[in-house]
Amino acid sequence: MNIQTLADLQNHVQWAIEIEHATIPPYLCALYSLNAQDTNNFDAMSLIQDVVVDEMLHLALGCNLLNAIGGSPTFNNPSFIPKYPSSLPHHSPQPPLIIHLEKCSVDLVKNTFLEIEKPEPTVHDIPEGDNYMTIGQFYAAVSQGFVNLNKSLGPTGLFKGDTSKQATQILRVSGGPHGNLIKVVDLSSAQQAITEIVQQGEGSPQTMMDPDGDLAHYWEFKEIADGTVALGQVYPMIQDPTTAGLPAGSPVQKLSQLFNDCYSLLLRTMTHVFNTGDNSPLVDALYILMRQILPLLATLLMQTPIPNKHGNAGSSFEFSTTAQRQIIQNSKALEKTFPQLSDVSASLMSLPAIDGK
Repeated sequence: MNIQTLADLQNHVQWAIEIEHATIPPYLCALYSLNAQDTNNFDAMSLIQDVVVDEMLHLALGCNLLNAIGGSPTFNNPSFIPKYPSSLPHHSPQPPLIIHLEKCSVDLVKNTFLEIEKPEPTVHDIPEGDNYMTIGQFYAAVSQGFVNLNKSLGPTGLFKGDTSKQATQILRVSGGPHGNLIKVVDLSSAQQAITEIVQQGEGSPQTMMDPDGDLAHYWEFKEIADGTVALGQVYPMIQDPTTAGLPAGSPVQKLSQLFNDCYSLLLRTMTHVFNTGDNSPLVDALYILMRQILPLLATLLMQTPIPNKHGNAGSSFEFSTTAQRQIIQNSKALEKTFPQLSDVSASLMSLPAIDGK
């Protein structure tokens, strides 16, 4: 599928954002299913955490690309979130790749994560913007779309977005640099952003290293698949958990709903941050949700057995419209059953108004 118009390109860059996001829930489920108290998991957890941070960088670069050409990154709607089991958006490899939310295992890494990050078979593989075989192939089509439209529309006709919406500084909050969060203002910077995404591991052709001298994602995951990086104790999370599938009204169902409420609050925060830029007052809220609230909730779910089932709960990453004030009340109400939630409640109360006044 050729990208012929500005609307086509905007749609494809939104797809790129959705593709980057779609990898994050399965990676996070694998990460939080690893028992952090088992030191044998340290290397695997560090590896998966690094990949997730890179995926967030790629998502942010996608937002910069879309803002640069007059689009608006969209997160806060049900269609943005895959319904697992699922495939990557517009991905059509043969055989089909079905992605589940499940606990970490060598088989999961080998059969799913390596397939997600699979390099292009050749350096000059045919670009394909829809029904792509590899993510690198998809980005090749997006790159070609930028080149063609920069020529047909001219730089001012293509790069007409508000440059103040570019996010370039927020990675300093995340605890360290992972690649470059590039300000996209012209064809050269757009191509740099796409190259940053591709060479960090998604479709990197015939190289094991990313631009920063680290292993690309495919080769990082391969270290788990081939046993170089060991896995220790893993929580027995059920595959593809859903809130509705838990006992109605049970504490674990309420905990699952709380996770989804906070995850959806994160999506609302991302909508503001990536449509505002570095000056968004919600940048700190973004990292409180990502690094304090959601990890604690996910780990607590992984540690909680499901009544009358052989397995523990897990994060289901489902869309919710629960208001911010109600989320705080729900968290505090669950503290009697889950005392660990006192930290979550405190973090939630520290957030600025995300849903308005």
